[in-house]
Amino acid sequence: MSSLKEALEVYAEESVKQAKSNLNLTGFAGKKRKTNNTKALSNGLGFNVIETKAGYDVEFTTVEEYGIFLEKGVNGWDKSQGSIFKFKKKNIKEGVMEKYIKDSKMRLTKKVVMPNGKISFQFVTKSGKAGERNIKQAAYFMGRAIARDGIIKTNFMSKAQERAFNENKEQLEEAFLFEKAFEMKSKLGKQGFNVTLK
Repeated sequence: MSSLKEALEVYAEESVKQAKSNLNLTGFAGKKRKTNNTKALSNGLGFNVIETKAGYDVEFTTVEEYGIFLEKGVNGWDKSQGSIFKFKKKNIKEGVMEKYIKDSKMRLTKKVVMPNGKISFQFVTKSGKAGERNIKQAAYFMGRAIARDGIIKTNFMSKAQERAFNENKEQLEEAFLFEKAFEMKSKLGKQGFNVTLK
């Protein structure tokens, strides 16, 4: 590895790659369900390696603001998820769930009581006027449940960073020591010492 910046770029790139994978695998709200239905969150992940006076900072970025809520979770108004964020109203913002339902491959069902008294669930349409009513009704109940119970944190990014760091630890340490050695050589050289790096 020729430089600390290159080593950090490899680490950051691997972190983003694993975070994308986590979004497709991590359970949402305690259920084994993908949290990346539209792919907008994973497609919007990125990073910057920024040079500072002290060295370098790795900044992970996202174009979808809700990513932080999936990462750290959100407390419901009735149930705590141990998060710094909290739903304050009885339902989430109007239109959010409707858009999610329309954009996702989710299929809607409704509960039907059969003539014999048994309960059955039947698929309903998402198209036309009937579909609009079905989506609006489903969005209301789903939004209310999420606002009540909150969102369990997935740690999709922090888990990815930890794993990527462990996988690249040796290269990062080597690059860091190499960078510090050059820094010390420069400082000692200015003081009149002749230092040779092997």
